Amino acid sequence: MKNFPSINAGNIGHWETFTKHQQKKKARTKVLDILNDCPPLAITIAVVQGKDGIATHAVSVVGNIIFDSTLPHALPLNKECLDWCCNCEGGFDFVFNARRYWLAKSTKKKVLKKGGK
Repeated sequence: MKNFPSINAGNIGHWETFTKHQQKKKARTKVLDILNDCPPLAITIAVVQGKDGIATHAVSVVGNIIFDSTLPHALPLNKECLDWCCNCEGGFDFVFNARRYWLAKSTKKKVLKKGGK
């Protein structure tokens, strides 16, 4: 990790919102397929919903790594780990809502120059 620059609010370029449910005033939101759409140079904060219909837990995803505040270590991004995060019978169903923060162009260049992919 010492090869990567620290990320702070000044390094955020832009953001986008995703949601599963329809909102009348926010027709431009998209549905997020978290298992197949998590770029390495973006931070995605997602509220995951289990098959029980409860969506009260949020996780952060960077690339193929899940960061869950209830754990001292990161998890790989896969269905089994998302099932664990939802903690219900039936496991993970979908992302209820999410926000993705993209790194600013200048930060992307620094990360890529120091060995990031």
